[in-house]
Amino acid sequence: MAAPQSIPAVQDVEGRCLIYAALADVFLQPPTAEGLSQQRRWLSALLPGKLDWNALLTDIEAVRQAYFDCFFVPTSGSYVPPYESAVLAYTEKNKTFGRLNGPAAHHLAKCWEETAFSPETLTIYEPLRQNCMPDHIGLELAFMTYLCHAEKNVSTAPAADSGQALARKWRDYQAGFVADHLHPATGHFAPALQDIAPGYYAEVAAVAATWVETDLAELTQENREE
Repeated sequence: MAAPQSIPAVQDVEGRCLIYAALADVFLQPPTAEGLSQQRRWLSALLPGKLDWNALLTDIEAVRQAYFDCFFVPTSGSYVPPYESAVLAYTEKNKTFGRLNGPAAHHLAKCWEETAFSPETLTIYEPLRQNCMPDHIGLELAFMTYLCHAEKNVSTAPAADSGQALARKWRDYQAGFVADHLHPATGHFAPALQDIAPGYYAEVAAVAATWVETDLAELTQENREE
């Protein structure tokens, strides 16, 4: 499917789903030439003029090293723990991270159980799969992808009225999840990366934060109008 020419509105659940999936992929897998090319297709609309994609694709190993330095090697000097529990403590004045596996991780585990979300079905870097906590930024983006998929699937059900009611429930769940978790998580994650490791991942994190904020505003506005 072709990448969107403009940023999807909240009513375009398929477009929103694909954007969230593209953002999740950035943080859940080490980059490859093929993967980075796909990210270019999807994220160019969200990152106009921000990145030299040709340079990135020319030096995949540098981008790959940045991935590990930013998210896996605490002694790298570029490390930013990609977990909501850790990054919520990071502010302009307090440039330190909180402890991992905090209340956010435990609440998200319950959210997964409530919605039957199974990260085992995702394409994830295997060491990350084995040790990842539920409040990983990439998994939060993937969870939002799942919620959008669920809304799309029920909204096209044969029984239109019941399908629309179920779609509304999934949309409400999205609004609550974004407000409670994804918006604050990306809002702290992006400036932390920009401070500590400016570059590709910091730019994508900033776009993710802006995208999430825009989506939340539209979800909230939609609720007010009903």
